[in-house]
Amino acid sequence: MMKVIDISAWQEWIDWQAVKDAGIEGVILKIGEHYKLDEKFIEHVNNAVAYGLRYGVYYYGHASSINEAVAEANWVDKQIKTYLNGKNPELGIWYDAEDKDMLEGYLNVVYPIANFISTLLEKGYNYVGLYSSYNWLTNIIDLKALPDYVPIWVAQYYHQNSFAIENPNRICRMWQYTDCERIGNMGLDCSVNDYQDIIDNLPKPYSAEEQYLYSIACVVAEVPYEIPFQNAFWRKEQYFKAIWQIAIEKVAEPTIPSDETVTTDKIIDKAITEIKLAQEVTDKLLGDDRITTSMLQDNSVTTGKIDDSAVTEVKLTQEVINKLLGDDRITTSMLQDNSVTIGKIDEEIEQKLLDTNRVTEEMLIDKNVTLSKLSDEVRNRLLDNDKIQTNMIKSSSITTEKIVDNAINSEKIAENTIILSNLSKEVTILLLTTNHVGIIQQPQINQTTESGDTLTLDVLKNKINEIIQLLNNAEITK
Repeated sequence: MMKVIDISAWQEWIDWQAVKDAGIEGVILKIGEHYKLDEKFIEHVNNAVAYGLRYGVYYYGHASSINEAVAEANWVDKQIKTYLNGKNPELGIWYDAEDKDMLEGYLNVVYPIANFISTLLEKGYNYVGLYSSYNWLTNIIDLKALPDYVPIWVAQYYHQNSFAIENPNRICRMWQYTDCERIGNMGLDCSVNDYQDIIDNLPKPYSAEEQYLYSIACVVAEVPYEIPFQNAFWRKEQYFKAIWQIAIEKVAEPTIPSDETVTTDKIIDKAITEIKLAQEVTDKLLGDDRITTSMLQDNSVTTGKIDDSAVTEVKLTQEVINKLLGDDRITTSMLQDNSVTIGKIDEEIEQKLLDTNRVTEEMLIDKNVTLSKLSDEVRNRLLDNDKIQTNMIKSSSITTEKIVDNAINSEKIAENTIILSNLSKEVTILLLTTNHVGIIQQPQINQTTESGDTLTLDVLKNKINEIIQLLNNAEITK
């Protein structure tokens, strides 16, 4: 069994000699997170090499979409080429999927994971796997969409690797069984490499043939071995190693598939993103009149996708029309002010509205019934004899033309109500002529002044004022 620890900048101080003495044979180093290199990565790589420890790397993922996962994979590739000279890490590249940020996308988290792995495989890395907890692997990640060739590193702090037992068809390469392995004065995450465990459990080879078969198992498991070959089988071993080396290099090199070798079942679900499509393909898929009814998901056409005024009457089914305009559908709030004219009212309803006793006082707007709206019968009732009372007559509303000739006699005039200012010029002259002076009762006006002098203009003015005063106080007789 090969023991492996994983470390990052959180482990600021590592006793590498204690790690070596504890029988640790490998270390998985955090390369980064959020597109940022782990602060201890370079130091940890150098120490792992210095103490003869095999190493791999892991990236702590946050991608919630395929594009984000591809970007993370490209970043990891850049760091490996910069700091590891593009060398395949011996213990692989692992995508650490356990952060809640990865659950914010509309796709299952398996699709970003699969695209992270496939992107690095396309770049020539032949050992790229998934690290996650037992809970995520069984309850959150849809493993049916993850190819079965992807190696799994499961974290389950338990007495056994339940995931490997429950998923025998999965390649469960490593099992992290604790996060507090005591190594010297350190408590570290510790995992076991199950392939090494298989090799360790093999019987010790004796014959040349057994040695040869044992070497094949070690090569396939990527486990180092030291067995001297001093017989004829050594040639077979050399042949096999040559074949294996060629195979490894061919996997690491980008290869061009032959025609029609990449079938549908060879492509990971959701692996073909928009950037992989040629313009010709995009035009065929999304050109004019390409989107048909069958291509639309149910409830995918929302209000925001419909152009204003695009839904005309002809687009509505009878069922929709009935729902919109059926019985009891048009309420008062749906009618515009002044929108219901006489022409819109049924004759039967109009008759009901205009029947006798239908229009009540509260239905009439103030001052809306004009004189022209009154019938002759109503006019006669309003203007019958003895209907016009004093309080109904507006001040100064009875003018001369409204009074019938000879209609005003002495009986109609109250005492002391008519003063000179109420008389017209014509009436005043008539009253002051010789023929009309007699109607004015005593006191009489003398023809001459008290001194007997002839009337002057000033005296006449005084006399006129005196007459006016007498007229105002006099009793008017017929």
